[in-house]
Amino acid sequence: MTILKALSLYLFALETITRARKDILAESNKYSKFGRISFRVSALISIYQGYKAFKAGDDQGVIKAGADVIVGIIATWGGPVGWAISGIYMFLDLAGAFDPRYTKCVSPYANNPHVHLRDKTYVKHPVMPTYLPRRIPSASASNAVFRQGYKRY
Repeated sequence: MTILKALSLYLFALETITRARKDILAESNKYSKFGRISFRVSALISIYQGYKAFKAGDDQGVIKAGADVIVGIIATWGGPVGWAISGIYMFLDLAGAFDPRYTKCVSPYANNPHVHLRDKTYVKHPVMPTYLPRRIPSASASNAVFRQGYKRY
């Protein structure tokens, strides 16, 4: 009788573990389907962005869109290692590591702190209206000085 009792307890524990395992697998399959659908949507968006970049002649945009799709594949089917790779890629992308540099259109003098480029802003001394009483004599309108301002980059 003790052997039969021990066997029934073992089978009950095994059934409980199996039932819990089935519940966990069913729940994880829902999230897995959601992840695959999310990948398909993001891949379609990246392919469209790559197409627009190709039509515009932007080679870096095409490469970036392709890299997005490849990292999406790694994240979807790569397991924990794929999640880590896609997380690193996401943080680098958010930090702007893959953005193009726009320094070609800026003047080479803009990076030099000792060079001040001329700006077309004129600075004029204020002229006091004649109808206000003056405690301190100020410059009249005929003596106003116009100076060209400087803009520091």
